[in-house]
Amino acid sequence: MSQEILPISVYTECFEFEWIHRLCEQFSIVESNRKKIGLLGGSFDPPHLGHLTLAQDAYEGLRLDAVWFVPTFLSPHKSSFHITPEARLLMVEKMIEKDPRFTTCDVEVASKKSQFSVHTVEFLQKEYPDIDFFWLIGADQLCNLHQWKHVDRLSNISQIVVFKRPGFQQQIPAEVQHLNLQQVDIHEILISSSEIRERVSSNLPVYMFLHPAVNQHIEQNKFYKNS
Repeated sequence: MSQEILPISVYTECFEFEWIHRLCEQFSIVESNRKKIGLLGGSFDPPHLGHLTLAQDAYEGLRLDAVWFVPTFLSPHKSSFHITPEARLLMVEKMIEKDPRFTTCDVEVASKKSQFSVHTVEFLQKEYPDIDFFWLIGADQLCNLHQWKHVDRLSNISQIVVFKRPGFQQQIPAEVQHLNLQQVDIHEILISSSEIRERVSSNLPVYMFLHPAVNQHIEQNKFYKNS
C-alpha cells in the first residue's frame, strides 16, 4: 500500500507550529493552567453591595477565575470590632452564597489574631501553590502602602491591584513606584460600612445598601443598634 504524500504546505505549517510552540515555551508565554484568584480583604462590618461591586469589577477587569473574600479577625490598625469576626464572616457568606464566582476565605478569622496581608498571602501560597493571587486594595490605601508590613515581599508573592476610581487620575506615590502595581477600573461606589452602622443605630433604613440576606440577618440579630 502506497503512503499518502501530503502537500508541502501541510509539512510547512506543522513545522512552523512546532517551532512557535517551542519558542513560546522558551520564553514562558505558553498559556498557563494556573488559576488567577483575587483576594478582597476587609472588616466587612457589615458587607454591602459596594463590596460586591468591587469583587465583580475585579473579576471582570482582571479576568480572574474567582474572587475570595477574606474577612479580618482584627485589622492591624484597629483595636476592636463592632460584631464578632464569625458574625461578619457569616454575613459575607450570605451575601455571595448564590454567586459561584465568589467564595469566602476564613484564614484570618480562623487564626484568632490580627494578621498582616503578607502573612495571609504566604499561608495561602503554601496551601495553593498552583494559584496566582491578586491582592486587591482601594485607592485610599495607596498613600500609606509603603508603611505596610513587608510590602515588597507582598508584591513579590502576589500581584497588588489598586481599584481605580472612575474619572480620577490616580497618582502612584513615589515610595511605592518600584512595586509592580496594577490598576483596575471600578464603578463609582458611595457606600460605606460606617454609614450603614450609623443609620442602623439611628433607626434609619439600610436595605438599599445591602444584600437582602445580610439586611435580614442584621435585623434579626439587632446588630449595630448601639454603635
